[in-house]
Amino acid sequence: MQRRDPFPTSRSDEAFDRVSGGENGLHMNGPIAWLHGLAALLDASTCRSRGEGVALDAGLRALVRLWAAQRTENRAVYWIGNGGSAALVSHLSQDLLNTCAVRSLTFNDPALLTCMAND
Repeated sequence: MQRRDPFPTSRSDEAFDRVSGGENGLHMNGPIAWLHGLAALLDASTCRSRGEGVALDAGLRALVRLWAAQRTENRAVYWIGNGGSAALVSHLSQDLLNTCAVRSLTFNDPALLTCMAND
């Protein structure tokens, strides 16, 4: 099995250009072309598992195993985000709780943050 480069620059840059429209802005030749570009970007994506660069599908499988273990052991997943990422992790936390029944918490409750900053 050929090992993927954990940081593929040329493939992911080319895929991003196809999705984003490159230097010409967000101009695509229709939704099918955009989806093909998105698929190429996802194919070029990698993540890290135990410090090793792995393909996106392998990383997602590891994440599913981790969340399944969290659920079985009645443990929680904690999400942290700043700015716009706080909104994203809040949404992901609720999705994980509602769809997978995994306890999921965020550290971006405005009342808690202002209370902690004030005290």
